[in-house]
Amino acid sequence: MKMKKLTVIFGGTIGLYLGYFGLFRGIDKTFNCSVRRNGANSLFCRIEGINVDFKFCLNPIRDRNYLMLKQGKEKGFLKELVCLPAGELVGKIKKTDMVLFFGLCGGFRGRKSDIYFPEKFKEVFFNNYVGKKEISKMKAFNQIRMNNLFLKKFKGKEIRVVISNLTLMPENIEDNCKESLILLSNTLLKYGNVVDKESYQIVKGFNGKVPLGIMLMASDVLSVKRNILKQGKGFKPNIIKFNLNVIKCLRFALKELKK
Repeated sequence: MKMKKLTVIFGGTIGLYLGYFGLFRGIDKTFNCSVRRNGANSLFCRIEGINVDFKFCLNPIRDRNYLMLKQGKEKGFLKELVCLPAGELVGKIKKTDMVLFFGLCGGFRGRKSDIYFPEKFKEVFFNNYVGKKEISKMKAFNQIRMNNLFLKKFKGKEIRVVISNLTLMPENIEDNCKESLILLSNTLLKYGNVVDKESYQIVKGFNGKVPLGIMLMASDVLSVKRNILKQGKGFKPNIIKFNLNVIKCLRFALKELKK
């Protein structure tokens, strides 16, 4: 009997989830497995006869914003190795029986640490910063839909995701202005409930081909000043809640694969 394969993709660097979040220690303990590194930006384990590949991606495509981010991380204090953009990673995954995507997002409304299971996605692209004059004219395009596997099991309101190639925080807004970021949040609210950078490419690549589940957690809220993401500080996601929800989704996906 052919052994089944589950591919799990994270939005963000391997160091974020392996080190800062400590997620894989929890996976080892929960599933009595041994997650090991099998590449610069990949991990592997076997759980109850199912091969599980863990992959990582950053930003949607290889554009100027990706290259600037890559350079900053690789030359920074941590000298962090940066993974492929989501669109390129998708093209390298050839055979799998199911794909899951987990990531962090910014909420236009709601609360920090809210969990989302999205079904609709649109794109918006920026240059290396957002000019104030652009904000009121900003539009998102190219909607795609998916059947989110997780909505078979977990309750969640239907939400829409706006995909950005730029992290939406004051430092990427003209004049480093929180008020302009809040205005941008209000403008984009017409097109979605949250913003992230990778999930659109994952849906585009796998929807309709294999069962696909996506879970996002809000690490910041763009319309609330105290919960706005800031360069070098303010990034304090609820690690315990994120890890528990990833493990809960993993458990459900593994049961689905065994059917």
